Amino acid sequence: MSLLGVDSPADYVASANDDWDNETRFVWAICIPTTGELIALIGVTPDGSSGEMWGLAREGYDEALDAAIGPVSRFAEGALGLTVPEHFTRTIR
Repeated sequence: MSLLGVDSPADYVASANDDWDNETRFVWAICIPTTGELIALIGVTPDGSSGEMWGLAREGYDEALDAAIGPVSRFAEGALGLTVPEHFTRTIR
């Protein structure tokens, strides 16, 4: 996670879990299926009936992040009832 700018992975994961419970931020890890290696993070932060989508990939893994945009936006809209714009911010929250 340090390659994504996260200094304390344990704190980030704990915070992400709490935010899921409180429905204030939804974060997904994008990993290599065969190794479990973290290559990107993507998330949605609700703001009323809309949501801000954001994400960041390690160098060389932008394609994996781009592939996650569709499924994450469909989840945000279908399961959470949020309107999510097609664009997203390349950062992590």
